[in-house]
Amino acid sequence: MKEKLKMHRIKRLIRIMRAKFYPIVAKYKSLYARREIISLLDLIIFSVLCMIYFSGEYKKGYEFLVEDLELFPRIGYNKMVERINRYGQFLFEIRKFS
Repeated sequence: MKEKLKMHRIKRLIRIMRAKFYPIVAKYKSLYARREIISLLDLIIFSVLCMIYFSGEYKKGYEFLVEDLELFPRIGYNKMVERINRYGQFLFEIRKFS
């Protein structure tokens, strides 16, 4: 019951963040966008959720949000961290905005 309620809250928060961050991400053109499994918008949302719920620990966030709840596309943890590092400055600006 607790897990279901938490999942509902997280899904609602994801919808709100999609609406809030989409105008910012739409302006940003990535050279790698066609080859990526997870979109830049999903990556930003994942990163912000990790900051909110897991104090910035991506490993715990990955295990819970991707593996357990399956809220984001299945992508390797190392690949996810590599992308977060690639867009580090952009993610920092988004976090300041939120």
